[in-house]
Amino acid sequence: LGLSDPDSVLQPGEPPGVWNGLGAKFLNLSETVEADDFRKLFDGYHHVNGESLVRNAGLPNRCPGWDLCFSADKTFSICWSAAPPEIRPLFHWIQQQAVQATLDFMQERLAYSRKGKGGTQIVPTRLVAACVPHAITRELQIGLHTHVCLLNLGVCDDGSVRTILSRPFFR
Repeated sequence: LGLSDPDSVLQPGEPPGVWNGLGAKFLNLSETVEADDFRKLFDGYHHVNGESLVRNAGLPNRCPGWDLCFSADKTFSICWSAAPPEIRPLFHWIQQQAVQATLDFMQERLAYSRKGKGGTQIVPTRLVAACVPHAITRELQIGLHTHVCLLNLGVCDDGSVRTILSRPFFR
C-alpha cells in the first residue's frame, strides 16, 4: 500500500528506526531515522539542503513510498515475550537478519527506475528504506514486526535520484 502520512511509521514508545539500503548510504543518512529527515525524504526533498530530489517532490499526487511489514510468526513473538530479558535481544537480531536478507534480495533483483524520454530505459537503482521495529500490534497484542518504509527514491549509478518501479516488488 502506498503511504500517505510519514507520522504513521514513526510511533512514540517504540525503538527508533534505522536507515537501510545502498541509497541511504549514498545520501549520507545517519544510522538512526530522525523524524525531520524522514519527513523531508518522504516528500521527495534532500534531508540536508531541502532541494528537490525528484521531479514530483512535494506534490499532493506523489506516491512517497510503501510500507512493507515483515511480521514474525506468532509463536516466535510469544517466545520472545516469555524469554528472560537477556535473551530477548537475540530474537530482535533474528528478526533484523530476516528483514535484511529480504532487503538485500530486493536490492539485488528488484530495484529499478526508468529514465529517458517517456521512461523507456530501465536502470538499476539503490534503495532508501527506513526500518522501524515494533513489538506490539495495533490491537495491542504481542507481535514482533518491522515496518520498512521503502521510499520512492532510487539513487542511480550516475548519482541522480529517481522514483522507483514498484511493480517488481509486488509481483
